[in-house]
Amino acid sequence: MGVSSRPQNGGSLRRVLQAARTRRRRAPPAPFGEARLFEAFLDTAPESVYFKDGDSRFLHVSQALAESWGCSRREELVGRSDSDFLAADVAAQTAAEEQGVMRSGRPFQGDEQYVGRGGEGLWLETWKLPLRDGAGRIVGTFGLTRDVTRRKEAEEEVARQARRLARIVETQRDVAAAALTVEQAMTLVCERVQELTGAGGAAVMLRDRDVLAQRVATGFLAGSTLELADGSAGGDVPAAWRGAGIRSLIRAPLVHGGTEVGLVVVASKDLDAFRDDDLKALELLTGVVAAALSQAAELEAKRAEVQALDRFRSVFECASIGIMRFCLTGRVIEANPALEDMLGTSTSALRDRAVQEVISDRIDAALLSRLAAGADDCARFEQRIVTAHGRSVWTQVTITLEQSPEHGVAIAMIEDIDDRKAAEAALRLQLSVNEQLALHDPLTGLANRTLFHDRADAAIAEAIREQASFALVMIDLDRFKDVNDSLGHQVGDALLREIADRLQTRLRATDTVARLGGDEFGVLLPGADRVAAAGVVGALRTAIERPAVHHGVPITVDAAIGIALYPEHGADMDTLVRHADEAMYAAKHGTAAGPFYEPGRTTLPQGERRRAAG
Repeated sequence: MGVSSRPQNGGSLRRVLQAARTRRRRAPPAPFGEARLFEAFLDTAPESVYFKDGDSRFLHVSQALAESWGCSRREELVGRSDSDFLAADVAAQTAAEEQGVMRSGRPFQGDEQYVGRGGEGLWLETWKLPLRDGAGRIVGTFGLTRDVTRRKEAEEEVARQARRLARIVETQRDVAAAALTVEQAMTLVCERVQELTGAGGAAVMLRDRDVLAQRVATGFLAGSTLELADGSAGGDVPAAWRGAGIRSLIRAPLVHGGTEVGLVVVASKDLDAFRDDDLKALELLTGVVAAALSQAAELEAKRAEVQALDRFRSVFECASIGIMRFCLTGRVIEANPALEDMLGTSTSALRDRAVQEVISDRIDAALLSRLAAGADDCARFEQRIVTAHGRSVWTQVTITLEQSPEHGVAIAMIEDIDDRKAAEAALRLQLSVNEQLALHDPLTGLANRTLFHDRADAAIAEAIREQASFALVMIDLDRFKDVNDSLGHQVGDALLREIADRLQTRLRATDTVARLGGDEFGVLLPGADRVAAAGVVGALRTAIERPAVHHGVPITVDAAIGIALYPEHGADMDTLVRHADEAMYAAKHGTAAGPFYEPGRTTLPQGERRRAAG
């Protein structure tokens, strides 16, 4: 990439840069020499910086590095090596990395875990680069290390929360998919809560008059007879629980139909065993499974209640979920008040209508025949229902037969699950965002190196299967550093985004363009032969070289482009990338007649070989 020197719009960027250089020549001399500035940098730099000779001995270090290794003065490290301060295996690994940098001429970057002087775990981000003399020979290494422990801890926390959310969603699916009894559903809740919080025990406690009695429990709470006073809240541990050795306690309510019916309790024998996010996880899991738990309990209760429907009309009238009775021919008999409220219509308006019209066309003759024949105990599914007011409501519908002298009557229980669906949608959105961040470049939105490699592997597999060809294109923007240095990184970033947009608009939906790093791009053209690839690359070059204007100043971009064809130029990803890189290098230095890889042409110098396949 470069800055255009052709006059456009009454001026050129060359004149702007020339004026800037003239001002720099006229500027007063710096108050310190380069040596003094270098020493000031090493004395005050907050990062650990070092310079080493070819035998990995320290030539210069920053004061921050010296102090991190227990030295009061940085001169104390001169002539010494890592083996004087680090464990033998760690020092050997560090020396091997530095020798690799000196052999290859390529920088090394990595995250490494250490044990600090106080025994604490530290994550350090390290850059190691070749140190060259005035003639350009590599005579040692220099590097920079910064503490990224907080970033690593934050990343681990995000991953841990994602695992928790995934486990919560899995629990919801497990409870919904399995035909669990009330006891089984409660036990599963306790097991998952105990797993997610790392607690020693968990219990579901249900209201019994003025106390909350333990219904099921896991861990060390299993088999106990502990109780809580009705209305108890907070994290305080009751005296009776402390007497059982419990020192930490968190709890969350189980709510059904707007009424608290019990608590999920998590306990530990360790003091301050739980964090705020443990309570949030407990509340979220309890909210996810409460509906399923209530559903299991109500399903069992309703089966008993409908055996004598005429004798227990109050149950039908006062139920918090919608209930409909209909005959096996599919005609509605009646609906309870909760369903009338949900649908926005009355029983009289529903009577004799087809249940398929009111609830779902999934309640067909085949489903009712299976229930009547005893092949299924019940049918359960989720259904979006549109009310008389035009509101769309997600519901869970459970169909069962009414066990009563009045033969041929079925019961539909309809529960509003809009809130649960919203929670599931939020979780799916978060997972989608995580996937987008993992596979795409944050600056341009293009595919990143990981996704590019996946698509390349898929292209190879497809080409083998279909006995077809494809093209792999490498693009490098010349002199991009000049734009960053003269106009700033903000302009450089905006230019990269514009180029990314231009590239995408010139490609098919089946093609892939990726930003591989810095000013380097990769393009996959499935099914392309030499002619097709040349045509696409010509269009890409035209798009790239069209001037971009920033604050009235035109900026042009030149591109070096190399093409490798499968299988003509290689049968695997590494070979294709290497040959496309060599073709691009030849194009950049004017040693090639065209953009395609030419076998036998001089390969890339070792110090300039790219790592697009790495």
